[in-house]
Amino acid sequence: SKKRYVITNGTTCNVTDLNEPFQKSCVSPSAVFMGSTVLGNTDDNMKVDNYRFNITQGPVTIETSFMIAPMKGGDCTVVGMVAYGKDQNGYQFSGTTIYMNFSFEITDKSVFQPPKQCNEPDNTGTLLFEVLGGFSRHGFF
Repeated sequence: SKKRYVITNGTTCNVTDLNEPFQKSCVSPSAVFMGSTVLGNTDDNMKVDNYRFNITQGPVTIETSFMIAPMKGGDCTVVGMVAYGKDQNGYQFSGTTIYMNFSFEITDKSVFQPPKQCNEPDNTGTLLFEVLGGFSRHGFF
């Protein structure tokens, strides 16, 4: 329904429209294919494709390697990632992420229902920080 639901303090619901088009995220066009391999050692092995991708944000460059499980219809799922980099001051960092025990389907369809707090008729469609920003502009704080 192209809506965003934000629950504040467990009781207040703010609903806003999502006007941006949905962007599929799979493999960046600038990623370099490194080859394929298999994860696992049983009958449930999973074929994954490996890609390398550099991300630069400000003075930091991160070299990232992704393991992607290809899906039907051109979709994919990230199952692992290794990232390392260095900033202009020489600070080095690295990280490894592995996703396990995930499912490719959502069995509880109720997650697509708006939260019960959002069924109240007084939803204004304005987020709290938008209201506070208005107060700030008018000199309330």
